[in-house]
Amino acid sequence: MKDIIDAVRHTVRSDPAQSNNMLQVRKWTPLDTAAMYVMIMARRELASGENHIYRGVLSAKGHGYRNVAEHAIKRLIAGGKLSEDAAKIERHEMGQEIAGAG
Repeated sequence: MKDIIDAVRHTVRSDPAQSNNMLQVRKWTPLDTAAMYVMIMARRELASGENHIYRGVLSAKGHGYRNVAEHAIKRLIAGGKLSEDAAKIERHEMGQEIAGAG
């Protein structure tokens, strides 16, 4: 998912204060910071409707984005940056975004 990596790079370059805040103030690891950005970008792609066959049904690429988002969520849980309850909410919201897009 090169486009997610490119989007994360663009976001970090255009707003370095946000990533500096996560790394220096919040003391997040670079891996956790990257996982958060990846989750956000993957969810943005899923909500766009561009990766659906039709409303609520993901294309193969859309399933890839969903898998990437899920791996990022698991990383954030493992890093202690996202609780299980918060992850459940993220997954639920992601499912609603997928169902409403396309």
